[in-house]
Amino acid sequence: MATTAREAGSGGAPSLTGRGNAALSAQEARLKALERELEVTRQERDILKKALAFFAKQP
Repeated sequence: MATTAREAGSGGAPSLTGRGNAALSAQEARLKALERELEVTRQERDILKKALAFFAKQP
């Protein structure tokens, strides 16, 4: 039985970063960053929609 991650090798299980989080591949990290960016963009869009509606009502 392997006692360390190095001895265990890459047996299919993700390695841990030391905080209990699995290490991400480059593609997974890029996907996560793009998902965060998309969420921020959606929030900005919603704010702008509300601002447009607010200013469209004013004389």
